[in-house]
Amino acid sequence: MQKVKDRKIELTPEIMDHFSGLLISSCQQIRSQLNYDEEKGDLIAPYLHKDCKSTYFYKVLNEVEKTSMCLKSYQKEFISNPEVSKDKVQDASSKRILTNIYSSFIDNQSLWIRKLIEIFVDLTLFTKCNKIDYYRHYLLCKEIEFYNRIDDDFKNFYSCKNLNIEETLKRYKNVLEKIETKIDLKIAINLKKTLKNKFPLALNLSDDLQQAVLGCSYLNVFGRASSFIHANIGNNLREVVDKERAETNFKHTLFLSMLVILKADELLNFNIEKGAIKRIREILNTDSYRGGFINEISKPDIKVGDIVVAYYDLAEVKVIFEKFGNRAFKVKYISSPPVPGILEDCFPANYIDLVIKKEKVDEISKELKKILADSGETMDIAEDKLLEIRNKRLIKTFKLFSNNQIRQITGVEVKKTIQALGINSEIKKPDAV
Repeated sequence: MQKVKDRKIELTPEIMDHFSGLLISSCQQIRSQLNYDEEKGDLIAPYLHKDCKSTYFYKVLNEVEKTSMCLKSYQKEFISNPEVSKDKVQDASSKRILTNIYSSFIDNQSLWIRKLIEIFVDLTLFTKCNKIDYYRHYLLCKEIEFYNRIDDDFKNFYSCKNLNIEETLKRYKNVLEKIETKIDLKIAINLKKTLKNKFPLALNLSDDLQQAVLGCSYLNVFGRASSFIHANIGNNLREVVDKERAETNFKHTLFLSMLVILKADELLNFNIEKGAIKRIREILNTDSYRGGFINEISKPDIKVGDIVVAYYDLAEVKVIFEKFGNRAFKVKYISSPPVPGILEDCFPANYIDLVIKKEKVDEISKELKKILADSGETMDIAEDKLLEIRNKRLIKTFKLFSNNQIRQITGVEVKKTIQALGINSEIKKPDAV
């Protein structure tokens, strides 16, 4: 993977307010060119509108606007509130309450991520059938799906057979058959598939940023979003829930919203080159912003030999895989493996966090050899014994400097730890931790 420039998006109140405002303004720019009557539009079924394509995009913009309002709420409640910080609370009860505050926002954001993923996947598939009859077919299928659910609900929970619903479904299916004579069903059927089956189709039609924002796997984004929406009683997700995670969700929601806006502009052939949409296009085409988000997702800086945390366990990267622009890592555990006997395992990039670069790991080995030489130990110590001692140094360094937070450890910290904690006792007692 070619490394792209990284520019971390600092979510200050001003920046968040600016981005939220861009979403609302860009929606209005597109709305102003749609052929849709806001006063009477909701009085008839969407598929019946003469310009049902405009109707479809009007509904899409509603979701983006609601998302921007959610983002503004987060900006007001969290980013602008200096009191919301784990650094200011010490007791377990206060930390739990603060964690649940962040969890409430993450749960809320997961709803919008899930909605926007569905929308963007459909928009991406519409690039292959961007004609009004396909939109009419799509909207009518949604209408039939809605009435089928009502019909099932009446029958299953009320033992009630509603003749109006049955007649409406018959009429809809007759109309659907007529529309299907005007379209290529092999193409249209993709839009009727489940999201899980549509997801890889959209990935194949997406560029690197779109793949990163989509999440590169159904479970990674849609599945994880669903897990946050549903009650989490019997499943311990082991998710880090803090301000940083909430901000990551904010950025994910933001980029998804901006991609939906630009895809809508593209499919409508408006090609707007001014105002908020121009600014959004500049942001998404700027290598620094683009690279900043892609790097957060794919983690291109992690190389073979680096020391990482793999789902909370310290490990060394052995092999790197790549598909759809996404990266996965085969790692060998340094700390005790979570399941005894499984010494190596594979994880997607979002489960991996860099702790120490390979170059710093090599510094540890050199420092150990120097200490061994200075202490009079033989220099021909077996490599496996040196590796064992090195790994214990890494575990102690991580525990000492991590402070329960996953972050990179600098070379200075590595050297200080080796010197401060000493090594002679481990040479004499190799089993000591």
